[in-house]
Amino acid sequence: MDRRSFFRGAGIATVAAAASALAAPAIAQERRELRMATPWPAGLPGLDHSVNRLVRRISEMTDGRITVVPFSAGALVPALEEFAAASDGRADLFHGPDYYYAAASPALNFFTNTPLGLTAIEHAAWLRFGGGRELWDRHHAQFGLKPLLAGNTGTQMAGWFKQPIESLAGIAGLNFRMPGLGGEVWRRLGMNVISLPGAEILAALQDGRLDGADWIGPWNDREFRLHEAASHYYSPSLAEGSATLGIGINSGVWQSLSGADRATFEIACEAEHQAMLAEFHHNNAVALEELTATHGVTVHALPPDIVAAIADATPGVIADTAGSDPLANEIVASIAAARRRLRRWTETGEGTYVAARAGTADW
Repeated sequence: MDRRSFFRGAGIATVAAAASALAAPAIAQERRELRMATPWPAGLPGLDHSVNRLVRRISEMTDGRITVVPFSAGALVPALEEFAAASDGRADLFHGPDYYYAAASPALNFFTNTPLGLTAIEHAAWLRFGGGRELWDRHHAQFGLKPLLAGNTGTQMAGWFKQPIESLAGIAGLNFRMPGLGGEVWRRLGMNVISLPGAEILAALQDGRLDGADWIGPWNDREFRLHEAASHYYSPSLAEGSATLGIGINSGVWQSLSGADRATFEIACEAEHQAMLAEFHHNNAVALEELTATHGVTVHALPPDIVAAIADATPGVIADTAGSDPLANEIVASIAAARRRLRRWTETGEGTYVAARAGTADW
């Protein structure tokens, strides 16, 4: 070996050794543990499972450099303070549906969904391609948060009732559990709307505090055993055709992440949105079959006069919720434009296909 080759090789070896010596401490310094506040009971199918799948994916995509530790309802901060905790730094980020936190800003309702609003795919289309994401960013920036789309339960059910409801007159005075704008619509139709955590619904139905309740859909409703207290199950949920979930990352934490790590969060959340929607669709189908075939549940369509009353009440609820807030009204206008634009294709494409398929035999 000539001297030039020797020294060139020795130089490469020296640089490699130095890099090796520096790499381990540098990587170790980059490791981060972030605390995620959630409103979900530990082990809740679909929702808590989705959280755990998301944080596992982030860890795997960063080779363990970033660990997101999820805290179930009440474990890190009091229930329904998850949004505020991520905003003020008690948590690094939160997971949940924005409408749970509408006390902080009524506009938060619109990022989960509205009565007679967008389907799951339409809501995602609005957020990704119809200007919704920019409005979401602007809104959450006021609270020091960066929002990312991270899931959707898909189409929900209108709820459970102990007795059949046959007309608008039949719901007057009933005690019904429903959050968000949907709850306000039912209130204007004459119900006594009560807000309760999901874990308390069954007991309230059993002890008479509730005559009926909305939760999510067949999968979660079966897991909460709501069929043990009520056997009349109604669709569709005109008050909540789907429910978008997201994460909100403290702005300081978001800004401290590298570009690659921000992209990791975005990709992981995008993947979880698709996984969660598919998981709910599959498990809702399985659970609905069990509820009707094994547990004697009867599925009803909402009576036409109730559907008409919901349609009449919804515009006023949305307008009153937006109030005089310019940004809230801009959000509503954007959703309304997306609804007009997207519904024709939804009804022309999937709508006519599903209607036509309904009359065909199974293979």
